[in-house]
Amino acid sequence: MIDFLNHAVIQKIINTALKAGDLIMDFYSQPLSVQIKSDNSPVTIADIEANNFIVQALNHITPDILVISEEDETPIHINEKIFWLVDPIDGTKSFINKTGQFTVNIALVHNKYPIFGVIYAPLSQTLYFNKHNIAYKQHNNSTIPISVNNNWDEVVAIISAHHRNRQINSYLNTLKLKSVMTASSSIKFCLIAEGKADIYPNFGKTMEWDTAAGHAILNAAGGSVKTHDNKPLMYGKEKFVNDLFIAYGKNI
Repeated sequence: MIDFLNHAVIQKIINTALKAGDLIMDFYSQPLSVQIKSDNSPVTIADIEANNFIVQALNHITPDILVISEEDETPIHINEKIFWLVDPIDGTKSFINKTGQFTVNIALVHNKYPIFGVIYAPLSQTLYFNKHNIAYKQHNNSTIPISVNNNWDEVVAIISAHHRNRQINSYLNTLKLKSVMTASSSIKFCLIAEGKADIYPNFGKTMEWDTAAGHAILNAAGGSVKTHDNKPLMYGKEKFVNDLFIAYGKNI
């Protein structure tokens, strides 16, 4: 992990995610006006307010590092070796529908790979992050290290609650499955990182800010994320569109 990302800076990023979560929850019980963006995804005032707060905080904490966020106008391509990726509300549909499965995602990318991530689930007040190649879960004033499940005799798959398709079903049929879970947002990465699920295939369109934080945390917990053709999932690509990928609860 690069030098500037010390304990004090990590704590500032964590506090930023927590405060953004508090801001989001201020809107949770209110009627929301929903707008549809050019990519047909929904956005609310909570997304915009949380985005502005996180981006301003990161610009203050690390003024020399570019911040790329879902809710800002993003460049088609960047040349920076290091940059932040932010999704202020990952799972906006779940936020709108009041299902609770939405998160704040903040990730640091260095040389095309996510090296640090923070994911906060405001409704359950559960935080995940990584530090010095160890992944942690923080809940009820307790912070514990987490790691992937090492028993792969039968696997628990976790898939998107909204994007199950024929390709996903075909892939699941190749696995020795114990069960299949569904979830929204980056929580899927976290559940693998803490050993509650084992594999997460995603063969639909996702963006880099959807996955970077979870990718960093899962790596630190002993897992890995690969493209559908078994190459490392990389970041900083044109338009920040992800390749199809599979997240594993082991180092593939």
